[in-house]
Amino acid sequence: MAHPILMPKAGQSMTEGKIVSWLKKEGEPVGRGDPLLEIETDKANLEVEAGDAGILRKIFHREGEVCPVLAVLGVIGAPDETIDFEAIQRGAPPSEKESETFSSTAAAGGGGPPRSVGVVGKPAVPSTILPSTAVPSTTVPSTTGPSSAVPSTTVSSTTVSSTTVAPSAQGSENGGRAMVSPLAKRVARERGVDLRLLRGTGPGGRILRQDVEEALAAQASMAIRKQEEPTGPRSARPATPLLQPPPYPQPSPRPPAQVAMEGMRKAIGSALQQSKQAIPHFYVTVSIDVTAALELKRSLAGSGLKATVNDLVVRAAAIALTDEPRVNCRVFADRIEYPSDVNIGIAVGSDDGLLVPVILKAQDRDLAGIAAETQRLIAAARSGKLLGSGKGTFTVSNLGMFGVEAFTAIINPPEGAILAVGAPRDELVPCAGGFLPRQVMKVTLSSDHRAIDGILAAKFLARLKHVLEGPERL
Repeated sequence: MAHPILMPKAGQSMTEGKIVSWLKKEGEPVGRGDPLLEIETDKANLEVEAGDAGILRKIFHREGEVCPVLAVLGVIGAPDETIDFEAIQRGAPPSEKESETFSSTAAAGGGGPPRSVGVVGKPAVPSTILPSTAVPSTTVPSTTGPSSAVPSTTVSSTTVSSTTVAPSAQGSENGGRAMVSPLAKRVARERGVDLRLLRGTGPGGRILRQDVEEALAAQASMAIRKQEEPTGPRSARPATPLLQPPPYPQPSPRPPAQVAMEGMRKAIGSALQQSKQAIPHFYVTVSIDVTAALELKRSLAGSGLKATVNDLVVRAAAIALTDEPRVNCRVFADRIEYPSDVNIGIAVGSDDGLLVPVILKAQDRDLAGIAAETQRLIAAARSGKLLGSGKGTFTVSNLGMFGVEAFTAIINPPEGAILAVGAPRDELVPCAGGFLPRQVMKVTLSSDHRAIDGILAAKFLARLKHVLEGPERL
């Protein structure tokens, strides 16, 4: 049966949407949950996912067109099916009550995670989920099932959380389906988690990303406890050494009773005052488990590569900026530029003030290249040579070496954002009814709201967190 693709109503204020790009072409096969097209709303750009499997038989509206909500954008059907496209396009769309709406309020300073429920028709019935015990490393079964007999289109805003209802793991005794969010499904697929063994904590028993992550953490905790079990006679174990506090800074020389506001101090003051007054800053903070990243740093040091925490962050930022290029921007009064190169400034303190040398083409450098270039730039900056000045597209400012837990930074214009990095701290993270010691670091992104909205800042931080918590990409 043919299934219309509708322009979703993404929020109460949305009356129309613009088609940015089609991600599938006419005649291409489409799976349930596959991204079909990207639309632009009054809030952000969103991906529209397919609610049914089949062939993209017809596209009615092309890229750049603005269409009212619930307009028929295209049709999914069987390859040999006879379809009256004109009748489908003329057909009355479902009412707004029938098409459950979607809201995304990720602006600075407010709003919760976006809720994405866009399935038209009868919702899936949650199945009985088996209790979670051990999580075997098995391949997640295919989630493609029989198509519904009613048109269905799902909208997914690819932010840090999405709770779109989507049929997933098979396996209840009565043949029902468990409801799984797309993000949970993707994490499970990437990490080899069998969703049939999980009990969802979301509405209606829906499996969320946190359920998958808690199962992984429980598995890791069990593995750690098993490794720590003594194999010989019981003996006292040495206490885990605590993190050493940072050294007390050397006393600074006392300045004169009065100095003129000139030179570098005047330039810094003027630029930052202008930035704070003219740029609408907003701030988003996320906590990142850097236990694995710090272990990578130690293992690399053993092989001769001395990378700092800041090098890890800069490398992760370069990856995240490459995959989220709208954050890699320069903002002017009459335009926003999106350079092809990721040029990351690193804030360097000196006796005279703050210097920001720039790592050019950071996207083309591996971790060793980032570490070597950082050392070269810092040495040059402290000798009075500021390299790459004025070419930056993003800045990283790190006060973690002084034990600072979190702070907010002022954007270095014309860049669109700056990342403030705090110190890794030992924390006990809840896991499987107990606690697991982890090293957690807070980072805060300051963004220019003229170019970067809350949903975009959240997506960037989600990418940064993903890279640092799974540092194999570093």
